[in-house]
Amino acid sequence: MHTRLRPFAATAAAVLSLTLLSTTAFSAEEPTDEATADTVSVDFANAEGEFNHTGAGMHYGLSEDGSLPADDMIVPTQFNLLRGGGAQLLGKDGSPNHAWLGDGYQAGPGFERRMDFVVNNVKRFTSPPINGRYALLLNDLWGFDATQPGGDLKAPCDWSDAKGDWDCSNYVTFLNTIIDRVQEENLDIHYWDVQNEPDLGIFWPREVNKAQYFKMWDTAYRTIKARIPDAKIAGPSYANFSPERFAGFLDHVKAAGTVPQVLAWHGLEGGDPAEQADIIRGLLAERDIPEMPFSINEYLYGGPTPNDRSTNELNPGSTAYYLNRLNEGRVESAARGIFPHPLDDNSQPPEHGQTFCCSVPNLAGIIPVGKPDLKTDEWWTYAAYGDMSGTRYEVTDGSRITGTATADAGEKQAMVLLGDNTDFRGDATVSIEGLNEQPWLTDGGKVDVKIDRIPSAAGALESPETVSRQTVTVSGDGTIELPFTWTAPRDAYAVYLTNPTADPGAPDVGPNLLANPGFENDGKGGTQTPVGWKEDLDLDTSYTEGKFGEVKARSGDSRLTQAGGEHHEIFTYQTLEVPDGTYQATAWVVRGDGQLRSYIEAKDYGGPTVRTDVPVGTNWQKITIDDIKVTNGRLTVGVATAGEAGQWMSIDDFEVRRKS
Repeated sequence: MHTRLRPFAATAAAVLSLTLLSTTAFSAEEPTDEATADTVSVDFANAEGEFNHTGAGMHYGLSEDGSLPADDMIVPTQFNLLRGGGAQLLGKDGSPNHAWLGDGYQAGPGFERRMDFVVNNVKRFTSPPINGRYALLLNDLWGFDATQPGGDLKAPCDWSDAKGDWDCSNYVTFLNTIIDRVQEENLDIHYWDVQNEPDLGIFWPREVNKAQYFKMWDTAYRTIKARIPDAKIAGPSYANFSPERFAGFLDHVKAAGTVPQVLAWHGLEGGDPAEQADIIRGLLAERDIPEMPFSINEYLYGGPTPNDRSTNELNPGSTAYYLNRLNEGRVESAARGIFPHPLDDNSQPPEHGQTFCCSVPNLAGIIPVGKPDLKTDEWWTYAAYGDMSGTRYEVTDGSRITGTATADAGEKQAMVLLGDNTDFRGDATVSIEGLNEQPWLTDGGKVDVKIDRIPSAAGALESPETVSRQTVTVSGDGTIELPFTWTAPRDAYAVYLTNPTADPGAPDVGPNLLANPGFENDGKGGTQTPVGWKEDLDLDTSYTEGKFGEVKARSGDSRLTQAGGEHHEIFTYQTLEVPDGTYQATAWVVRGDGQLRSYIEAKDYGGPTVRTDVPVGTNWQKITIDDIKVTNGRLTVGVATAGEAGQWMSIDDFEVRRKS
């Protein structure tokens, strides 16, 4: 459990672009550049759930065709959410047509260019190796994107004197046109975001939380759900956090039966996401509305001058602080807002209909426009966060410094990410306990510790700076103290813990020896007899499939699922003829609740059968069987499940590789 930090004072004021850049200032009570001391405490004996890289996301940030930035700039960040809808793009034919409204409230060259943008971005971002999720922003396809032309523009569900009622007929046509294209292209939409920042007139030029707004919301909800029953509807995506406004929204959607599946808002005004999430949970409980996933789908305070890193949160320390507080608040997903960068290449005018905010490959401003392969201080912050995996553990924040801690036995690494949003510098300490509960991390009572500094450079950064690397003796009660100097305000630090016996110079493992390791060789239709695999026991309870419910294949189109309509036991395996040596088996897995047993197994290799259990969780996790010493020239590896009716697990990207 984190301790509560003093929040920034926040004043809301709207500025330009799809991102609301409020004029929030730091509170006068907050110390500035003051040397002091602070301690963050980590308890690796107290797990707080699966780590899911919440906050590793962006509001826009790919090129219009979806091809840039390159994979090696995206994959290390583990970005898993991309939000957008083609904002500020003009006509497909070069005309000034501005989306649906600019085409005369029909599908024309303006709307089609934006739909093409969506198709390209969704396909790139949801495919390997990124395997992310896309949030579709409907108002950008309508044309309300802060740059719409002036005049008497129609809004969805405007009043009709002729009908004497709100007229949503054209809006329904608009929604069905989008749904048709989504289904034709087989796009995987994580959630449908109805209206960006409806509390700002530049996006919703009517009154928010009034009759027309709610008519628009209900129409979008019911139209999409009628066509795609399992679609997730998200909102209200307010620009400014207002409990009173949220209360009014929740009262309406409960009464109308249009409660969203994802509750979304923005964190651009310097607020604490963990505190905001607790407020929302209270509002839901008061109305007896079950809690749903939360998404802060634009975050970070950009300040009055976003290019001045000293006056805003666009720096490593503040970014890490926000990521840490998202984890504490159990916010399911979040997307960094859109910001320019001090190193943007402005020597060439943008292409027709292209702005820094919506169609350039800048990963929402963590790399500069015109320099899509240049790594910056904020890029390295997200890359360090991307290194984290496994299970999240309890952190008690200091008075100034926040932290997130993870440990992953499969990856043989524990980590702590440290952030600061209050201009801290001075003596810092990470106090760690519970290492006795992670025996794989230590050897002979020792653990290797590396501390990296990510300096607030406001520009290019070749790599983080390693400030300490040592082997530390763990006390008998499983504790260590890690003191270091926090050099400068707005830096971030990443602490890496590994087993001292790990050999950083060891050769990489060899090629994957399994046939059809991703279960792709049989096509998308699904089969109970995947190429290369054998089965024992209840043969009809193991089959390949793609997306079902909330879970899709980790990569490609297929995964192997083990499930049954009654009690079932199944073992799916391969037997390999291999040279004697040491091997490693790894697999990515997801699993529902309740199985009697589910595990990967290695046997018949000249040693005892070894197993690694599949953990419960619907986000893909990597598990490992290491150091399989083959002495008889053969090895059987597979996955087994014993469960009751309706219980299931899935596996993908199974690998067996020789280590030595």
